[in-house]
Amino acid sequence: ASSVRSIVQLLDENSARKHISEPVLFQEYIRGDNIRVHVIGNACVAHYCDSAEVDYRYGKTRIQLYNLPKAIKRACTEIVKRLKIQFAGIDLIKKNKDWFVLEANTAAGYSYFDGPDGSIAKLLLKKLGMGTSSQSPHNILIDG
Repeated sequence: ASSVRSIVQLLDENSARKHISEPVLFQEYIRGDNIRVHVIGNACVAHYCDSAEVDYRYGKTRIQLYNLPKAIKRACTEIVKRLKIQFAGIDLIKKNKDWFVLEANTAAGYSYFDGPDGSIAKLLLKKLGMGTSSQSPHNILIDG
C-alpha cells in the first residue's frame, strides 16, 4: 500500500521503455460505465462517473447518484462481509449487461463523491454511533 495516489493509464509502445522501480498493477482495460459503490455495513451509495478519461479522477467528470440493481448491491455488501470490514469503496465497470469488479478499497476516499447532503458521511457517522442521519457531518468536533 503506497502513500502515493495512482494514476491509471493505458499502455502504449513507449510504456515498455519506462524504468519502473516500484510494484505495478496491470489489469485489462474494459471500456464501460464506471460505477463507484461505497458500502457502509449493509448500506450502499453508488455513483456513476461520466468521463472521457481512462481514470475519471483526473479530467472533466460528471458524478451522479446511481441506482444499483439488487443483485449487484448484494454482491457489494457480500464483498465487505467477506473482507470482515464495515466500510469500502468498490470500483465497478458495467459493460452492456456484464459487471466487473476492479477493486475493493478498504481505506476508501469518499469526499469526492459525497454531495451536498453528505449521505456517505452521515452513514459512516451512524455506523460509528456518532449521530443520526439528520445531523450534519460538518458540525461534529472530534477532540484530538
